[in-house]
Amino acid sequence: MSASTDDKCRLIWEERAITRLMLDFGRTLDTGDWVAHRACLADTISMDFQRLTGVPATRVAADDWVTFADAILSPTRRHHTYSNFKVDMNGAQAFAVVYQRRDIGGPLILGRPSTTSTVGATLGFVNTQANGRLYG
Repeated sequence: MSASTDDKCRLIWEERAITRLMLDFGRTLDTGDWVAHRACLADTISMDFQRLTGVPATRVAADDWVTFADAILSPTRRHHTYSNFKVDMNGAQAFAVVYQRRDIGGPLILGRPSTTSTVGATLGFVNTQANGRLYG
């Protein structure tokens, strides 16, 4: 049985909302709009910087993440780009494989004056009261 036009439109709409959320996430990191950045996040999120720090992934309060991001990123120039979205929907949850390129310059980051990296990540999203939020 094929999906109805309404189902197809809803799927496109939800995939677009997830793409928009990731773009908002990156833009708010770049502009330092920490209130809007926090609005992209569920109350608890998973953060995984193991490749960068050697510390395993952990769950953190979103407010703590925003405070950390403000402290570490505000002194820098930064630009985050997201591409190659592949979104899989599962009811109120979704997972997306996303490529992220980040260019960060300014004060020394890990002993270097600037850094550029490209990573692929699988991210989870949850729909809360019709507003998607990144949770890990």
